[in-house]
Amino acid sequence: MTNSICRNHQLYKDFLSAHRQAYAQAKQGRKHEIMLSFTPIIVCLAAYQLTKLSPVGAFDLDTLLSAFALSGVAVLLYCDLVLDPIRKKHRRTANLDLEAYDTKVLTLPWNESVAGPIKELSDVKIEAENYQSKLASEHPPELSLVDSWYPEEIEQVPLDIARLYCLRQNCAFELAYREKYIALFLRPMLAFTSILVLTQAWVFGLKLSSVCLTLIVAAPIFRIIILGLLVQTNNLKSMKELEAEIEAAQKLASSKSGSTTTTTTTTTDRAKYRHFRADRQGQRLSGQALYQPRHLAIDKYWWI
Repeated sequence: MTNSICRNHQLYKDFLSAHRQAYAQAKQGRKHEIMLSFTPIIVCLAAYQLTKLSPVGAFDLDTLLSAFALSGVAVLLYCDLVLDPIRKKHRRTANLDLEAYDTKVLTLPWNESVAGPIKELSDVKIEAENYQSKLASEHPPELSLVDSWYPEEIEQVPLDIARLYCLRQNCAFELAYREKYIALFLRPMLAFTSILVLTQAWVFGLKLSSVCLTLIVAAPIFRIIILGLLVQTNNLKSMKELEAEIEAAQKLASSKSGSTTTTTTTTTDRAKYRHFRADRQGQRLSGQALYQPRHLAIDKYWWI
């Protein structure tokens, strides 16, 4: 063995457990934010239906729409000023825990000027125990932390090259996750919200004022969708650039160490299978050996 990456996982996997616990809290906050953001437009449409069951003149539609436009503004402010900061705090904690895990496992330097002081294992023990007792059973076996996140065969590769393999695996996982998030959540939600907005604008008369007020009612959910699409699209671009840089670094490191590394990918398989061969001191490792099977779970559990 030329490195201790998998053995390091057993020492520092509490960081990964703490990451999942903090991420679950951030995801729960986002779920509440989405439900609250949909409330004004859905309740407004329900209230309109109630006017059909009431005596003529009992409700003024313009007043009704104006009231829900105010509620849309209130929800937008509440999400921006209260819920979003809490979610971002959990998300940052999750990111730092994940960074600490990879830093420890891959024996990389910690950038304290950017991320602040690294946590001690004792500081994440409670979060790790909460994850193991409450959330671990909800995740598929492929995402279990009992075994190393990285395949055992990675310890047969020199550390500098092994780090690049691990980073590329993480990059492929993130790419697949974000592509699924956009395709299966953000885009369908945009289509559904657009249908709600068009329906409401139509039932309230398609006047300029009703259309503007309807857009205000739907502003909270449009904020989530549009910002999500912009951020995730930008993240995808950055991840693809990073993937290209990692592969270039792999080729450079392999050529300097006297090994040969080849990479074959397709649009469909890129995030699932990372095919390569590494020749080092007469030992050949196949891409399937260094590929981590748990990544297949992302097709079914992309939202985790």
